[in-house]
Amino acid sequence: MGKLQDGRRRALLLTAAMLRGARADAVQEACESLLETVGHPVDDRPLLEREALSAQLEEIGAAAGRDGRVAFTETDYDVPVRAYFWTNMPGLRAHLGEWVCSSGADSG
Repeated sequence: MGKLQDGRRRALLLTAAMLRGARADAVQEACESLLETVGHPVDDRPLLEREALSAQLEEIGAAAGRDGRVAFTETDYDVPVRAYFWTNMPGLRAHLGEWVCSSGADSG
C-alpha cells in the first residue's frame, strides 16, 4: 500500500476496499468522486488514451470477476487497506466522511 505513489491508484485502492464486491463501473465512478472530493487534479487525457480499468485494478492487487464485481486477489485485503488509510492519512478522514455521505445520496 505504501509503495503506491500515484494518487489515482491510491484512490482506486481505497475505493475498492470501501466498496467490497461492487461492480467495476461503480468502483471507477466512486473513485472519480473520491478524487474530486479530495481536490485531486483531473485527468485531462482523452478516454481512449487512458489505461484500462482492468490494468489499473491489477496494479492494486484486485480484479473484476466474471460477474463484474471487484475483489482483491488476497482474501480480506480490504480490511488492512482501510486501516492503512485511516491510520496513516488522518487528514483524509473528513474528506472520506464527505465522500461517503455524497456517495450514499447518489445511490438512493
